[in-house]
Amino acid sequence: MDILETDAHHRRKLAAEARGRTVRLLPFLVSCALYFGLWLPEPSWPSAVTKILPVLSLVLFIWSESNGSWTPYAQGIFWGLLCSCAGDICLVWPDLFLPGAGAFAIAHLCYLWALGLRPVRPVAFMLTAVVWTATLVCLKPCLDSPVLGCAGIYSALLLAAACRSLSRLPSPHWSPWLVACGFLLFAASDAILVFDRFCLPLPRARLVVMVTYYMAQSLIAASVVGEAIHWKDI
Repeated sequence: MDILETDAHHRRKLAAEARGRTVRLLPFLVSCALYFGLWLPEPSWPSAVTKILPVLSLVLFIWSESNGSWTPYAQGIFWGLLCSCAGDICLVWPDLFLPGAGAFAIAHLCYLWALGLRPVRPVAFMLTAVVWTATLVCLKPCLDSPVLGCAGIYSALLLAAACRSLSRLPSPHWSPWLVACGFLLFAASDAILVFDRFCLPLPRARLVVMVTYYMAQSLIAASVVGEAIHWKDI
């Protein structure tokens, strides 16, 4: 009977935690609906404010989710999201594209700090190296030398973070799968953004970029939940 009571108590606790996380994610869903519902023209400060609200809500989600277990992983994702907010504001104005890319580069350094350098997966490294080279080859006709150099550095950091996330697979836990999917979406979002801005205007590019971007950041942020559980188990 004691075992059954303990199991029932554990299930109730898990259900309560799931409800709590759902409530804490509501600001993200509401702010996404606000951004896409208003769809304010860029560049403008109102557009910049509505643009960063979903990511700021993810920052608050991680802060509330830490619950006394402020792991190195959570810290890295937390600061990465904050730097992403700075990048989001800059990218609203075309003249601030390079500062925005710089802010996102710092964000990816924070994500790399969270992901760590182990384990090493040569296949993941080779795959991301091929993608990085192919990306630069495709962008070379569209960009002048200084911008191409910045794009090379930024894409290297993004794909390094993607490589580290893929290197944690396969895993019996769901957190590494979330963060890997998040970085793949992040890379897709950035690729569409750059090609639309510098190479060839794409239909509904802004919509596709923002949908994939918010999905990416939400998956990366959600991975903190699983990592916190694993940290407590160690």
